[in-house]
Amino acid sequence: MKKIFTLFLVVAAVLILKDTTAQTNTFPLTGSAGIGTTTPNGSALLEIKSTKKGLLIPRMTIAQRNAIINPASSLLIYQTNSTSGFYYFDSSWKPIAGVSSNYWKKSGS
Repeated sequence: MKKIFTLFLVVAAVLILKDTTAQTNTFPLTGSAGIGTTTPNGSALLEIKSTKKGLLIPRMTIAQRNAIINPASSLLIYQTNSTSGFYYFDSSWKPIAGVSSNYWKKSGS
């Protein structure tokens, strides 16, 4: 009888707790989703709106950046060592303006 009661408690606990999992975000199949807004801009898949906080891009070393397998075109990271700054992937890792390089400097007259 004690084993049946214990089994009953375990089953009851599983049934009760199955619906108390972590929060799930649901994005619409069509249209835009928003964080901090209930009316996201129609031209954006995701709009983040805030007047007190910003968006934090993943920060990593050059070794961690180079360890990303098959980075998607336009992937954005902030590199924390060597020549630190924002980099995006477009067939290779390229710095964004503000990073010390000749990539964004004017050439010619």
